[in-house]
Amino acid sequence: MLNHQHALARTLQDQGKHGEATSVAEQFARMFPDDQRACHLASDIYMNCSRLSATGKGRQTLPTQEERQRYAQRGGQLLSQAAKARRNRTPDVSPDPNPPASAGTP
Repeated sequence: MLNHQHALARTLQDQGKHGEATSVAEQFARMFPDDQRACHLASDIYMNCSRLSATGKGRQTLPTQEERQRYAQRGGQLLSQAAKARRNRTPDVSPDPNPPASAGTP
């Protein structure tokens, strides 16, 4: 589901529908708040929308500076959330409780 939501957000972003794109990104960031990938992808959408909206690409009206700053700020927050999720995640593989002896060890 995350992949589909991200594809939708990217499509909207590419069409210049930055408000709609960030709404979709916000939805999957809230659905998966502890998922590093979801938060990172949502951050990417926000940051790209901030960058693209500065040029007015694909839009009929140029966004305000406040709107661009809001996108960038939320993108930064989501990037921090992704980093926190990475720090808090459990390893995919448990360490071997009986590791093999290293060469040359009696």
